[in-house]
Amino acid sequence: EDLGRAQRELETANQKISSLNEMYKRLQEYITSLQQYNGKLHSELSSVEGELKRVEKEKATVVENLTLLKGQLALSTASQEEAIKQKDAFASEVTSLRGELQQVRDDRDRQISQVQTL
Repeated sequence: EDLGRAQRELETANQKISSLNEMYKRLQEYITSLQQYNGKLHSELSSVEGELKRVEKEKATVVENLTLLKGQLALSTASQEEAIKQKDAFASEVTSLRGELQQVRDDRDRQISQVQTL
């Protein structure tokens, strides 16, 4: 009877050992899978970090270009406003000169008329 009980305990212990060995094997496979996944995540992270650096550099370039364009726009706007002022001044001067020219023509026509009546 002791021998039978010892054999049953031995069989139970062997089953537990087998079960633990199987569990250990599955855990090792799971750890290997996690390590592979971790490696993949590190690779993706590295790729994303590189892309982020590239995008940040591109953003800096765009901001720099935008700043330059704003400066050019301000200069262009000031130049356009100055050109409009000059155009208005020239238009006013032309109007004044036309008035003076008309006055001179009217005076000339009067003098011609007076000379002809003499």
